Amino acid sequence: MRHAHLLSMATQIRTIATWLSAKPHKHSLRVAFGMTTFVTLWTQLFFMDFFHAQDLIAATPDLVFNQHELWRAWTTAWIHADWGHFLSNVFLFLPFSYFLSGYFGLWLIPGLAVASGGLINLVVLKTMPGDASLLGVSGVVYWMGACWLSLYLLLDRRFGWRRRTARALFLALVLFVPDKYSPQVSYLSHLVGFLLGLFTGIVIYFWRRKEFLGAEVTVVDFD
Repeated sequence: MRHAHLLSMATQIRTIATWLSAKPHKHSLRVAFGMTTFVTLWTQLFFMDFFHAQDLIAATPDLVFNQHELWRAWTTAWIHADWGHFLSNVFLFLPFSYFLSGYFGLWLIPGLAVASGGLINLVVLKTMPGDASLLGVSGVVYWMGACWLSLYLLLDRRFGWRRRTARALFLALVLFVPDKYSPQVSYLSHLVGFLLGLFTGIVIYFWRRKEFLGAEVTVVDFD
């Protein structure tokens, strides 16, 4: 009875800590730098045409679908057209690798990120001319960003929906909306990656919802 009486006096139950309140797992820094190092070396190998890498790694619709070299959809995801292209992707690739692997595990980063990169490219290559090349990790970067934003929106219940939504929209606009158009950029890769990332984050949340909610710490405010 006393417990029920105390609850009746409560004016608010506040969440003061969530799954995202803890520090990322200690492996996350190694994963982030390891993946970035791999992308750097893979790109350099492509630039040097080491063992004819430029003929073996890059993807075109003709090679992937007509020549049935589906593996190119995955190998081409980690190379770049030039170092400027590389740096623009690594700027976001590194922190998202750190946070996603640190909070959600190696099965997501690098595991699902690698799988998603190829799937995104398969969708985009279907829309391209037969001899056009698709290069770069930007589809994976947008997938990572959208996955993180959707999980943040669903998990960080220390703040109300409006505040979380405003923060997520602000970050999405700042980080992912281009300030100018470039004909060399595959904006469809960005869109497909972003939508798949949103879907992935939502699935992860509901799959592990009990675990995520179990990590929450709440306090009761009284009059």
